[in-house]
Amino acid sequence: EHNGSIDDLDPDYVPPFHHSMNCHGVVHVRVLRAQHLPCSADSSLQVIYSLQPWNGRIRSKRAFSYKGPSEAGICARWDRPKDGKDNKIAIDSDDMDGTISMVHAYNSEETPVPNILIQLKESALMFEREVCSMILSCKPLMSQPGVFHRRWCVVDGKKAKYNSSEDREKEKKSTLFLVEACFEPSHNDEDSG
Repeated sequence: EHNGSIDDLDPDYVPPFHHSMNCHGVVHVRVLRAQHLPCSADSSLQVIYSLQPWNGRIRSKRAFSYKGPSEAGICARWDRPKDGKDNKIAIDSDDMDGTISMVHAYNSEETPVPNILIQLKESALMFEREVCSMILSCKPLMSQPGVFHRRWCVVDGKKAKYNSSEDREKEKKSTLFLVEACFEPSHNDEDSG
């Protein structure tokens, strides 16, 4: 039996999903970092999370984009310590700062398996625009309940919003989010009887 992070296991292995794994519980998620963003450096960015098909959205703290190494393009980080200094061990710490939790309100076999919608928004004065978004299925999380998954996820290029055709030309690599997520069932589905 293995508890904790699955980073040391085969990252491509996901146990098969069975409909009985869909149950009431809590989805924990956070975006740690982003690379190859289709926006300019010094943009004020915020991640907005929602658990579809349920209503409600939760906003992250703001982060500012910056010009990263040439192979990373425009980047943003939400995994910095509160003092703002770069801390390479912050991503590996047990600190759950920035993790949001959303309830999967399962109530019958007809309840759909939820998806996590992650939207990245840029704020300027009173206006807000969507930079990019992605949808992640909760099936892999439900097939390994209680285990935090950490992966670089590729944003579909069609979901990236560019300020101009010039920005689109510059952006040759797909936008990436480093996402950490876990599904925590509310109860054990052991037979009572």
